[in-house]
Amino acid sequence: MKSLIVWLILPFFLFSTEELVVQLETDKGLVPIQVEDKLTTSYHQELASIFRFDLNQSGRAYVAENGPAKLTLTFEPSSVSLLINDTRTRRVKKIHGIPLSHHLDTDRCRIHKLSDSVIETLFGTKGIASQKILFATQFPHPKVKGDYLSEIWECDYDGCNLRKLTNELSYSITPVHLPIPGHDDHFLYVCYKNGPPKIFSSLGGDPIIHLRGNQLLPTVSRDGRKIAFISDASGRADLFLHFSTPSKGPSANRDSSTLLPVRFKPRRVFLPTAINSSLSPTARAHPAFTSSI
Repeated sequence: MKSLIVWLILPFFLFSTEELVVQLETDKGLVPIQVEDKLTTSYHQELASIFRFDLNQSGRAYVAENGPAKLTLTFEPSSVSLLINDTRTRRVKKIHGIPLSHHLDTDRCRIHKLSDSVIETLFGTKGIASQKILFATQFPHPKVKGDYLSEIWECDYDGCNLRKLTNELSYSITPVHLPIPGHDDHFLYVCYKNGPPKIFSSLGGDPIIHLRGNQLLPTVSRDGRKIAFISDASGRADLFLHFSTPSKGPSANRDSSTLLPVRFKPRRVFLPTAINSSLSPTARAHPAFTSSI
């Protein structure tokens, strides 16, 4: 009977022209936060609106008239200060004298960092407001009809502060953040400027991996020590791992013997096989990497 009901309802979802909205409950309720603004100019009002927006989008809290946590945002002509009063833990924290440049793009980033400080103080986890979004934009070639170029762009998590990062005059795609100690603006991307797609770094220079064939879809482990990507260097499309030294940048280790063609098993375990520069298998390693590298 249940299978009959499913088959009767399924065509409704397949051919319906209306948008299907599925509401999911969160694990924990959002915490209301009271925000008091001490403003002097319309510019300060705009920054305060950004601050409130960040809190509402944090996934942890929302701005309300009353709540267990009270924030007092005080703007001076060239700085902003914040007082955090958490009645749940009876903790009071003051953040003094954050400078304002009166350039909205710069001050917006500082307000994002201030919002993340609030989330970390109240909930013990880092906020998302300071994070960036990397993406590629395709556009028609200005000189070749029917051809297209693509460049890498970046914006804040809320879509503002849009800026172009590459000017290859080629086809650049699939950017991914590259964690390097002391630097939060480096990234990897695939570019066709030398013919076959290769993985490049925003630090500049040649492709970071010396390997023949196509290189596509790079992704980086959280510690920046492993770079996974797709390549057909072995004659067919396969998954490879490259090991790097984050403190020295992605191009510090170019030896192809550090590349491992990876076979994916249903149990979500990577089985790496070491290879030499000629790409012939030389050793079989034990399962060492889970699906989240």
